[in-house]
Amino acid sequence: VLATINSLLGGIAAKTLPNAHAFSAANYAAVFGSLLFLNAALTTASFFLAAICGTCQSTALSVFIVMVIIVASAAPTIGVSLGASSVSIEYESSGGAGNFWAYASTERTSVWYNYDSSEPSVTSYQSPIVSYEESRVYAYPEENLERYSKEDFFQGCYIRPGASTQFSRPALASFFWFFVPQAHFMMGWANILGYTSMPGNTFGLDQASRSPELLATEALLNYRGGVEPLYAADNTNGTSLFPQGSTVLTEYNYQYDYNDHCKSVPVPDSPWGDTTRVCKSNCPPEQLSNISYSGTCANAAEGYPPTSGDGSPSFNDAVGYLFAVTLVYSILAAYFSSVFPMGNGSPMKFYFPLLPSYWLGGRKKSSEGGDGA
Repeated sequence: VLATINSLLGGIAAKTLPNAHAFSAANYAAVFGSLLFLNAALTTASFFLAAICGTCQSTALSVFIVMVIIVASAAPTIGVSLGASSVSIEYESSGGAGNFWAYASTERTSVWYNYDSSEPSVTSYQSPIVSYEESRVYAYPEENLERYSKEDFFQGCYIRPGASTQFSRPALASFFWFFVPQAHFMMGWANILGYTSMPGNTFGLDQASRSPELLATEALLNYRGGVEPLYAADNTNGTSLFPQGSTVLTEYNYQYDYNDHCKSVPVPDSPWGDTTRVCKSNCPPEQLSNISYSGTCANAAEGYPPTSGDGSPSFNDAVGYLFAVTLVYSILAAYFSSVFPMGNGSPMKFYFPLLPSYWLGGRKKSSEGGDGA
């Protein structure tokens, strides 16, 4: 009851706040629903915490458990902050975008200021993204020219993932985040914040069931007035590793043999027999891409971009996870308080849920020989 009242008042306060774009652009049901299920999940988590602390004879251990729970509650915010990286105008950024997604491009700009000129020298080039498999292969330029094609790397516009995507991949991380209610709350609101960050978008019931990958492309399409294409086709240079507008988490692979990474080759037409140093690279050759360097290129992390039907959790999914967490913590709290009642009744066997008599009821002989319940 308190969770419901608290969520109702919180939703009303959020919708009446002046100049709060995220709240005004979101449906009231989304605000109220997220607050309600977060309150319910935190309440049952508190019951579970009380049951755990009740089994501890040591005050120090109880304090330690409480501190662990406090740190875990802040972990989603810390995790998103650490996983985010700033956008560089010169190099491809790696990692996620923070709480909600961000639109990005492989086009980079280099600005040079010459001491003998007041005008800077501006050069545009590409910082392509290669596949996970190609990023593990370092080869010399002539070898890359033979094995690479424009289908093996990506240039153009893509979407850097936010909390919804990062908390659900990989599987081990998603298992940990499942038990932290704040993570699911952040996942749901990441979709709202990302969708409404583009002017003219309002988050309603239709958007609540869509993955952040779909919401990101829809938000940009609405902002552009529904005009196709979503992205500038001249930025792709004919590459087709994955479609334009895909959600991609980028990373760098620096695992190569340092002892066999470079070689000296003669400089063509050098009268003095000069040599130059050529090193291996996992980047596509300059003949296929407008790239200004050849070293280590960013690659799409494993599992990216998400395939059709394998998108990240929607807002409704996040609310469903909160409901599931509520049930899990309720069951765990009831179990620990039954096995370790700490003076509040007789303890039950740790395997009591497996006993048919617990579910079906049982009758036993009384001391007087009669039947007793």
